[in-house]
Amino acid sequence: MILLLARHKVLDTEAFLVGYKDEKASSLREKFGVKDESAWKTIHEENDVLVMHKFESEDQANAFLEADELKDMMKELGVIEEPSLQIFSSL
Repeated sequence: MILLLARHKVLDTEAFLVGYKDEKASSLREKFGVKDESAWKTIHEENDVLVMHKFESEDQANAFLEADELKDMMKELGVIEEPSLQIFSSL
């Protein structure tokens, strides 16, 4: 199992969350094999968001990260900086 952590700066956390939960974003995650996901915001800075996605393989995670659809979706959701990314494998 692969865990992808993506930390984003967003324009508006509430707007990000609404878009993140809608059918278009959900379909994109499903298309690239996301098995589980969650979104978090930091306590002290509203527009600092952490997204966690689980995949069966590193190849799936990398395909998701390289997808033009993901880049377009991030713009639609109000992501304003390149994300900070970390990928982990289960022990």
